[in-house]
Amino acid sequence: MPESTGDYFSIQWHVTAKCDQRCKHCYVYDKKSYQKELSNELSFNDCINILNDIHNTVINDFDKKLKINFSGGDPLLRLDFLDILSEAKNKGIAVGILGNPYHITKKVAKKLFKIGLNGYQVSIDGLEKTHNEIRGVNSFEKTLRGIKILKDEGIKVAVMFTISKINKHNLLDVVKLCDNKNVDTFAFDSIIPVGNAESIKNLLLSKYELRDIMLKYMHYTDKLIEAGSKTSFRKKGNLWTLLESEMGLETKLVNASRTNNKICAGCIIGISSLSILSDGTVYPCRRLPMKIGKFPEQTIKEVFFGDVLNGLRQEHKLENCGSCKFITVCRGCRALAYTVANDYFAKDPHCWKN
Repeated sequence: MPESTGDYFSIQWHVTAKCDQRCKHCYVYDKKSYQKELSNELSFNDCINILNDIHNTVINDFDKKLKINFSGGDPLLRLDFLDILSEAKNKGIAVGILGNPYHITKKVAKKLFKIGLNGYQVSIDGLEKTHNEIRGVNSFEKTLRGIKILKDEGIKVAVMFTISKINKHNLLDVVKLCDNKNVDTFAFDSIIPVGNAESIKNLLLSKYELRDIMLKYMHYTDKLIEAGSKTSFRKKGNLWTLLESEMGLETKLVNASRTNNKICAGCIIGISSLSILSDGTVYPCRRLPMKIGKFPEQTIKEVFFGDVLNGLRQEHKLENCGSCKFITVCRGCRALAYTVANDYFAKDPHCWKN
């Protein structure tokens, strides 16, 4: 089992491809895979068999705790989804949902709370005008409504902001909005040019734009935390270790980069995660469209230790990362490198370190 500092093995499971939205940067609408996913959705029995295999292997063989984030499409559009969710929770698995807010009702939220959902992540990609341009008419209003329902029913809410040149000016406004709404967790990450976003590759931030925004986010959220904010402002993305080092911050990962010789953090591809599509195809990461196996035809052991993923575990081949002091805790975003340069081992285009 590859080294990892975390206690958890994480699965992102897209239980359905059904969705009634067409967001501009959505990675699900990949012309190479979407129709296949939509027409070959795994049966309930297949899902339970896969769930059993993953659970038994991760707990007993990998000696890790298991977390599954169910997504889609919109998982709430799958009629037996709550039954799948219950099966997972009954096994003691930490379960979250990465989904749309449009089908969240008080009745649904009560059911999710009763099952024991660990958290529900929605997206806010700007203030009302910008968000609606990206995600559809009235989406902003519906998202705030969904957040309120979930919070009122005792479910933890996370907000993800997918950043690009379209909405970078709105990031700190959305941070403040989430603070005002007492959202539990906030994070932002870059668009990845796959699926719908393949046609808007020109909207990727430059590496220096990203660095500047990261600095502004750091300073702004520090002030909110000092003022008593109840929101946890995450620093998602591996390049935070580089920035914190440049700022002279002695964080856990900066210190680990000086003392560890083994991969222990950073990009978790090939370390402690997998992504499952609704037809059972397995990717190393949902934003990295590279087939590494197929469930239920294969077991998780066969996929995780298979030739494709083993081939990606050659960190010394990573351009720039291979000789970088942060290789054990960073390695950039492999999905972004792959989708921009068509090469998994290429330099992360957002990395500003020479």
